[in-house]
Amino acid sequence: MASSQQRQRVRMELDRGTSVYRFNKVRSPSRRGDPLMSSFSLYVSHGSFFFSDLVRSARRGEFVLPAFQRGFVWDEADILKLLDSMWRGYPIGNVLLWENWQGKARAVRPFRGCSEVSRFAPLVLDGQQRIQALIEATAPASGYAYELASDQFVRVEAPTLEAGYVPCEVLVDFISFMESFHAEYEKVYPRQAAVEIPAPTKASRKKARATPPVPPPPPVQHTPAQEAVLAKINIAESVLTAFREVRIASITIPAARDEAFAREVFRRMNSTGKAMTEADVFDCLNS
Repeated sequence: MASSQQRQRVRMELDRGTSVYRFNKVRSPSRRGDPLMSSFSLYVSHGSFFFSDLVRSARRGEFVLPAFQRGFVWDEADILKLLDSMWRGYPIGNVLLWENWQGKARAVRPFRGCSEVSRFAPLVLDGQQRIQALIEATAPASGYAYELASDQFVRVEAPTLEAGYVPCEVLVDFISFMESFHAEYEKVYPRQAAVEIPAPTKASRKKARATPPVPPPPPVQHTPAQEAVLAKINIAESVLTAFREVRIASITIPAARDEAFAREVFRRMNSTGKAMTEADVFDCLNS
């Protein structure tokens, strides 16, 4: 009979009488006696956040930083490159979190320009620069915007859709998006004057039933200027849609784990393995 040291970590058993497979966790001998091993609470979890949800949560203080962790060091070029990667579908890495900061750090702080920290917020161990960059880029009047003419993200003073930009602040705020586009929509579809419609009467209902159906109106013919505005709006909406679908991967260390484990997770994520060059991966494709 196999010893306990040779047993698999996860054993699949067929539950008799049903066709349902049940996955049972088997304790590792090195952790025997650990009361926490009765659940999966010791394992890191993998997930993701929608870009807009991550930014809004950080602004509410739902992610925190160790008080003495280095500050924000990215510059404007780094922020623009991050936005461009998100727009073009390139991976931007993940964030490493540690559940419930209390008892893990003597002092914590929120992200710059955000609300006070939440009581049970997770610590951000890796990913501060990316999260802070997104907070900065989407802040009101930040100047960061997508330039329609060049298909690039830029930083300019007071970008507007009318001037050919999609301000990054609208990427996380639908109300700002609608306000930004309202003036442009009215250039194509001017607001009509209110028409007073009298209350229906018996005679008017009878007349309406006898009146033949009105043919549909002819297709709207837009002027070249209106067509240009519509093209601008369509591109801007595609940018908004793309960013609404962006997910940022996350790895979360459970609250039950200690600092030694958190340090090891960080080390294995950032400093283990052997680096590969671009040539190592892609030169073999055509060889």
